[in-house]
Amino acid sequence: MNDVIRSCRRSELVRRIADAMPDMPIQHVRRIASGQNNEVLLINSAWIFRFPRTLQASQALARETMVLRDMSGDLLTVKTPRPTVVHFPENRKSEWFMGYPLIVGRPLTQARSTRLSHRHLKTIAGQLAQILQSVHSRPVTPELQQVLEVEDPVSYWSDMFVRIRRHLFPLMRPEARQEVARHFSHHFETAAPHTIPLTLIHGDFGGTNLLMAPNTPEVCAVIDWGSVAIGDPAIDYASASTIHPEMWANFQSNHLAPSQLLDRAIFYRATFALQEALFGIEHGDPNALAAGLSEYV
Repeated sequence: MNDVIRSCRRSELVRRIADAMPDMPIQHVRRIASGQNNEVLLINSAWIFRFPRTLQASQALARETMVLRDMSGDLLTVKTPRPTVVHFPENRKSEWFMGYPLIVGRPLTQARSTRLSHRHLKTIAGQLAQILQSVHSRPVTPELQQVLEVEDPVSYWSDMFVRIRRHLFPLMRPEARQEVARHFSHHFETAAPHTIPLTLIHGDFGGTNLLMAPNTPEVCAVIDWGSVAIGDPAIDYASASTIHPEMWANFQSNHLAPSQLLDRAIFYRATFALQEALFGIEHGDPNALAAGLSEYV
């Protein structure tokens, strides 16, 4: 079962929460997400509960919980989730879940970013760079080193390219295959492994995981640390740059990160659709496959 965990009815997920928190009356339940990795419920408009959909996602949830506890809930001037209810029964990963008090905010989606002024986009770019510098400079404790995945900047992307050629190239038009091959070859030739620093990274630092304060155009929280790892910090800048075209321009023009880091971020950003397609074909998700390949077929 890659470990796919049996899908659960909402009533079963609510029962698990009630068993873990018998003193909390459950008056209102809303399913707010059913993604590739987690089912997410909002309870009483005040609590977020996340239930892994795969055994791999269960392991990621355990890593995320440890990192969030190490951060103690705050990162500079923004919040991070505070794992309060942690249910990780030994030898029953299919029943794991984690809950934390809701952080009030609105996701910094692409649609919402288009309504921001140039000045506000510049301010947010600076804020995101400051947050990322704090994450990437954070010491990794020996306990975290034991559980976090280390994403080797050579073998990780070499393996991904092998899988892309095997699974996706047969579905792509010839010129698209050639362009992807050139893109990866250029990265392998120019990104010297010994020059790439490996730091703590969020791993999915896109707009849906960045919450804006209700009344001000500022980021107030960073959520969903399920992809946290030790890896190339350029990955987080690549994710942040997808929020709005001006975000990338602000990173570059205002020197918010070293030029070598931003050069690598260009490579990573161009792989996001391919990664979605690869997930789709390897996990039997035709929608993800179609969305990821839309520009290559």
